[in-house]
Amino acid sequence: MGLFEAINLGPLGDKRLFLCLHWLEERIVSNLARIVVIILFFVVLILTQTYTASLTSMLTVQQLNPTITDINELIKKGERVGYQYGSFVYEFLIKSMKFDESNLVKYESPEELDELFSKGGITAAFDEIPYMKIFLAKYCSKYTAVGPTYKFDGFGFVFRKGSPLVADVSRKVLSVTEGAKLLEFEKAWFGQTTSCPELTSSVSSNSIGLNSFWGLFLIAGVASFVALVACITTFLYENRNALINLNPPSSLWRKIKAMATRFDDKDPGLIPLEKVINFQTRGIKAMDAVTASPATPTSLQVHQAF
Repeated sequence: MGLFEAINLGPLGDKRLFLCLHWLEERIVSNLARIVVIILFFVVLILTQTYTASLTSMLTVQQLNPTITDINELIKKGERVGYQYGSFVYEFLIKSMKFDESNLVKYESPEELDELFSKGGITAAFDEIPYMKIFLAKYCSKYTAVGPTYKFDGFGFVFRKGSPLVADVSRKVLSVTEGAKLLEFEKAWFGQTTSCPELTSSVSSNSIGLNSFWGLFLIAGVASFVALVACITTFLYENRNALINLNPPSSLWRKIKAMATRFDDKDPGLIPLEKVINFQTRGIKAMDAVTASPATPTSLQVHQAF
């Protein structure tokens, strides 16, 4: 106990050390036992700390934090932005958003856009929502969509004034846009991803299993095995005379039983832990009584001798 009490591991380490040693009914006398207990204690400490850190990382939601969220900041700093080649977004960025034409970089595929971002060619990109959904579905772990969404005029149908088809077409268009049919089209064309597969695979790859601690378990197992072999060898060597002087006939089972009985016997030279605690308690009470008594020459000599 004294050896472990001298180890300072902080508040958390003290609590776990107390839990580990609280259930020991006897004192640790052998040096081999001390070594094994110290190794096992650090194994438990490393396992609990690693498990806590792994669980925290798994429960923490990984979110992408964009560096720039304001379009005016892009224009003011003169940042280079990307647009899809052949899209009306090019004219919108120049005429409506007032971007400098020299800061616009075109791309023709999601792979080319990812390459521009990776090499630092652009800071942001503007594109239509359907194409942007395809890009984000493929590179969901690297990019995210930010900022406001701008609406533009879409496709329309032109009929002769007073045509009876206007009401029927309008009802059909509303039934498609306001119903579930449009969502079905979107799922069929662009797919549906409820979670990012790259983030899921990264979390699963970072999970910790028993294989991650094979070296730790190997050290603890080897130390325990060596300590056990050394303890048994020392015991047999010290009791070799008793093993040899057994009354014949001495079978192997009888020798093993005799050694087990002898090993189980307590050493009479050891003082039980309960007696040590009672002795220390009486010593404390005696010191309290001496301290409370008036100071006399005899008591002063006793204190100095102590």
